[in-house]
Amino acid sequence: TISSDFVRLGSFSQTSEVTSSSIDGYFTSDYDVYKLYIMGGRADGNKFQVQVNTGGSALTGSAYQYLAAYNDLTTGNTPSNSTTHSTNDTQFRIGWQDDTANRRMNAELTIFDPLNTDRYKAVHFKSSSFSGSYWYHVTGFAQYESTAALSGLTLKSHSSSYNIGFDHAYLYGLKNS
Repeated sequence: TISSDFVRLGSFSQTSEVTSSSIDGYFTSDYDVYKLYIMGGRADGNKFQVQVNTGGSALTGSAYQYLAAYNDLTTGNTPSNSTTHSTNDTQFRIGWQDDTANRRMNAELTIFDPLNTDRYKAVHFKSSSFSGSYWYHVTGFAQYESTAALSGLTLKSHSSSYNIGFDHAYLYGLKNS
């Protein structure tokens, strides 16, 4: 049944701002698909980024590829559609978000088969956020080009000079058949 196959593995909060926050050690052979929900995300550097972990540490090599489509709307009521992408990056962006108190990022990430050692790692993501005078809705895909088993994710801003935080994050696993 759905209720017994979709299991909450952990809940987290990062209410004080830090350069990065790791959610690690929850991937097991019991699950092939994971969902991470982030609520109330903020980044004082305007970019909310993710890195994958192996053995408890974030992978910082230039092996990240990502592509995302986004819609934005200015406070002046001007909409647009565009894409953001990067190859050989050291992280992937899931949204733009500033540190506005009453406007925060919400995101959903799907992590596919993180323990598989035959294929590169894939993450799908969706987010809604606000930065400057823009609202954003982002839908994208990221891949880390390594067959190493993953142990978790690290949430961060685009450089160590900036901080992130979030009100709540929940990690769920979808049981194997």
